[in-house]
Amino acid sequence: TGRIISKLNECAGKPPRSSLEMYLPEWLIDPESHRIAIKEEVNRYRKILELVDNLSDQREEKKSKLLVELLKKHALIIAFDSCLISLEYLKNLISKEDNTCKVIVATGQNNKERDKVNKFFSIDSNETNTIALCSDAMSEGLNLQKASSVVLLDMPSVIRVAEQRVGRVDRMNSPHKSIEVWWPED
Repeated sequence: TGRIISKLNECAGKPPRSSLEMYLPEWLIDPESHRIAIKEEVNRYRKILELVDNLSDQREEKKSKLLVELLKKHALIIAFDSCLISLEYLKNLISKEDNTCKVIVATGQNNKERDKVNKFFSIDSNETNTIALCSDAMSEGLNLQKASSVVLLDMPSVIRVAEQRVGRVDRMNSPHKSIEVWWPED
């Protein structure tokens, strides 16, 4: 995307003009050094593309299978991931795995879906067979205690984020004697 490799090839050997030449590294001044540096950068991008082509979606498939399996034990499940594109991808995988369950993707960008999660997971809700895939925008200030399981699909960068995610369900007025929390193995 963005034609990065072709753009780099087009500018190879043409370092940008600068009045700060005395402070710049050689590859930003000398055309031949610039061409060599660009060639190395293009090789890095090609290696990245090669590695990306070899990635499998096995890890995300395992997450979707876990969430569908947990629905046999829990009527409502909340899952968190900080990567928005992962949430949409998981929604598609879950729908293929089990087209009978409801899957809601709730982020800070969509108030309609956020409101739906608030309604479906509120203490007086009668909803069942539902998975809420949430970004961290949903990890604060919400009472979602009707769920009995929280799945952390990624490892939070700080413990506070993990506490906030679990805290949506682990509430004083929870209708559940206990809740189940799943952490990533990595």
